[in-house]
Amino acid sequence: MKKIIIYLFIIMIFSCNQSKTKECVVSKKYLTEFSKGTDNNSPPLNPFLIFFIEIENNQVLELNNIALHDFYNTFYREEFSLEEFLCLIYNNNITIDKSFLKRYENRFKSYEVNLNSLTNLQDLRVKYFKSKGNTLILKNNLEENLRVSILYSFFKDQYYICQGDENYFMYKNNDNVSD
Repeated sequence: MKKIIIYLFIIMIFSCNQSKTKECVVSKKYLTEFSKGTDNNSPPLNPFLIFFIEIENNQVLELNNIALHDFYNTFYREEFSLEEFLCLIYNNNITIDKSFLKRYENRFKSYEVNLNSLTNLQDLRVKYFKSKGNTLILKNNLEENLRVSILYSFFKDQYYICQGDENYFMYKNNDNVSD
């Protein structure tokens, strides 16, 4: 009986690791842009890229790439490589407790997102964006939580999001779609 339980436990662990590995394969090409040019002594090459980290209770952090690397170096560098961290955090395999963030609210701001009504990206494109070639430009006059909810929806669909002087720009690199 003990052998059967041990085998079941091993199979369960193996299947969990395989699903996380598969998630990482799917998102790896997309996430490489967030780690380009990084080492211990220099900032990332793409500082204006925006990354969202999901927190409990429909809350997300919106971080530019420099803040993302600061977040990683401060809290997760000892546990994970940068690539592992990006994969885990993008695929929501690390849970960040809201109370943890209270201690750092002067450094990281969270937003409440409502994704229930934001499932159709094509409708969102028509309603909230101007198109310029392959680039989408988010309209400026949106309430903050709605803006973050919309951007987060596109982020989870592997759009790159950058913040300019007054606007958010985004594009999807179709090379990121895995085979």
